[in-house]
Amino acid sequence: LSNMQFHYPSSTYVDYDNVQVKNFIHSYASHYISDPGTFAFEGYDVGFYYLNMLRTYGTNFQNKLGDSRQKGLQTGFDFYQVSAESGFENKAVFMLMYQNYKLVKAENPVLGKNE
Repeated sequence: LSNMQFHYPSSTYVDYDNVQVKNFIHSYASHYISDPGTFAFEGYDVGFYYLNMLRTYGTNFQNKLGDSRQKGLQTGFDFYQVSAESGFENKAVFMLMYQNYKLVKAENPVLGKNE
């Protein structure tokens, strides 16, 4: 896959070289005596996103979901409303590729590097 420059979309990606990710792993391991798994990252991201929305916009924060993009430790949040009668969908996606046998975010030629 590395030699073929294989790319694929994913709704999640953890950059283990990121300082915030390293801090989260250290804090999690100190408290739980274990490394965080996918659900720990997801729980942190979802909680952080929605609690910040609640703090910023109050109990009607759902009306601002389309206005607030955020990148978490593992998950991105970029909501849009399909129609006036529907709810919101998260369109955040990471384009990933294997580079030197390591999974990395691919450069997006439209948005720029790692967007």
